[in-house]
Amino acid sequence: MWVDSYTPAVIMEIKSAVTDESTTLYYSKKTPVITLEPLSDSQEVLETRSHRAQRSTTLGNPLQAGFKRSIPAVETIEKFASYLDWEMFADGRHLAALSVVSPQAVGSRFVLNVEQLHPRAQLRFSSPVSDEVFIVSGEDVINSIFVNKQEGLDSGNDLYVGPYLEGEQITLEILLPKEISTIDTKISIPYLSHMFIDPVEYQQTSSRYSDLSCMPNAACEPTAQTRSDSVAKMVFTDAYGDSYMCTGTLINDTQNSSTPYFLTANHCIESRQEASTLQTFWFYKSSFCSFDSTPSNYKKLTKGADLLFSQGATDTVLLRLREPAPLGATYAGWTTASVVRSTANVIHHPDGQPQKIAKGSVSSAYADCKELDYESFFCTASRSSSAGYLQVGYTNSATASGSSGAGLFVERGSPSSSTGQWYIAGQLYGGDSSCGNRYGTDYYGRFELAFKAGLTTWLTSDKPIGSSDNRSGVFRFYNTKTGTHFFTNSEAERDNVINKYASFIYEGEAFYAHQASGVALSPVYRFYHKVLGSHFYTISKSEKEHVERTYPDYIYEGIAWYAAPAAVPGSTALYRFYNTKTGTHFYTVNTQEKDSIINKYASYIYEGIAYHVWVKK
Repeated sequence: MWVDSYTPAVIMEIKSAVTDESTTLYYSKKTPVITLEPLSDSQEVLETRSHRAQRSTTLGNPLQAGFKRSIPAVETIEKFASYLDWEMFADGRHLAALSVVSPQAVGSRFVLNVEQLHPRAQLRFSSPVSDEVFIVSGEDVINSIFVNKQEGLDSGNDLYVGPYLEGEQITLEILLPKEISTIDTKISIPYLSHMFIDPVEYQQTSSRYSDLSCMPNAACEPTAQTRSDSVAKMVFTDAYGDSYMCTGTLINDTQNSSTPYFLTANHCIESRQEASTLQTFWFYKSSFCSFDSTPSNYKKLTKGADLLFSQGATDTVLLRLREPAPLGATYAGWTTASVVRSTANVIHHPDGQPQKIAKGSVSSAYADCKELDYESFFCTASRSSSAGYLQVGYTNSATASGSSGAGLFVERGSPSSSTGQWYIAGQLYGGDSSCGNRYGTDYYGRFELAFKAGLTTWLTSDKPIGSSDNRSGVFRFYNTKTGTHFFTNSEAERDNVINKYASFIYEGEAFYAHQASGVALSPVYRFYHKVLGSHFYTISKSEKEHVERTYPDYIYEGIAWYAAPAAVPGSTALYRFYNTKTGTHFYTVNTQEKDSIINKYASYIYEGIAYHVWVKK
């Protein structure tokens, strides 16, 4: 299969004349400032250490660009609250602010522990050296945390990573709607990610650490400019507060749907949590071939991504960005055909620098790669069709740390234009190529194998995500005795409840879900609370096991139905609440009902998007 690239027509943006009132608020009180201790290592030492750590005999690791710095002064909710001096506006809203200075940082990202935050609250992140103000709604924060928690309910933390901001000092403002008490905001900042490599400023000093002299700018290949518009530099932060850089590629689907699918390496993004922190930098390239220039027209996306598919055997990860790709971006084509002996190009961000291009060819043999330890791996040539990697040698260039995850473009025939003739066939795992080792080999995870293993679910239309014939209605009841809701997809159980239990008021079909497993679907587990007489439903296996271990009053009743953990075509979000009065949960797909509950019922705590279902069969 060969799927061509796609560049949507650029339509002029019409900006709304409506002013966001949240950006016009000014905190008139003195902002408390916490200054961390100066680092014992200089900026140059930190950068040198990071680059040297990546210059082992093989790559296969993302480039570290930041590290965790604890903030003892606000590491607990009580300590954080003691710093907040709330200002009340005439309309009843409250605003508080706090700044942290991390000496020698080129930028920072706050890592917040959010125990309680109202969905209508706003977190506002800013820096004195930038005009940018990043505003994140409480609902978006809660949704992000909820998704991440599903991977590990016993982690004990509700962590949210804020956006990257330039400079040593960053400020967090918290804006609360008028109905919300300040004591109901329970946040702390246990640490931040101190960035020592700036992802948005070209650093001429990079030559101190890495030899990039053999790596031509992408501008040196005029026919590659459209391809280069599909490539982005990545910055992401793990749960420990360490930040990294890699390279990724926006890829097309068979429907030219403009869905922002983003391909990179599994060793870069390994979890939903890391995906949620992703920031991407587009069109980050020099305008000239013969010399480097600081990119000025790059675009930045900051809202993270959802992890859709990962496979260690081919070092593949497919993400879906949580916001549209920037105007002018190209959705790269891809192929599942054999590409051995093909002419190849790689567009990448070595050491986080502006885009470079490497030309070469794919070997006639595949490769089996095994990880030796955390920092290195070993590959051997293989003729097996199941070997997970392609071998690539270059004729004019090399790669470096920061290039990890870059897409391998292969040529089909003789291209007559700059579009439609180059196709993604894999993404960079690592290798020993460098400007000092021009005959080294790099290894790329095979797209065709990852496609068969699951990418087809998202990238093609001939693999529907669950047949509509397999969907059935999920029926909703309200129990007037307990003030709780009950859901079932069994018509027999529905009829039995209607006929025998007068306290259960039938409210109709709430949504549709699948009766059997299918691609991109997961089981939804059902529990019965023998004391409360209520039911609980979760799609998270981790949460299911946590409930079984921790809460003996919950009786596991089996799989209720099947739904989608991440949004799929045609699906809709199912919102989850916890009722502090009844100790039970409530679920709805109706956004108006969700908003009404958030605005009117303080006992209902919004927990996030539980999973995705359908509103019609």
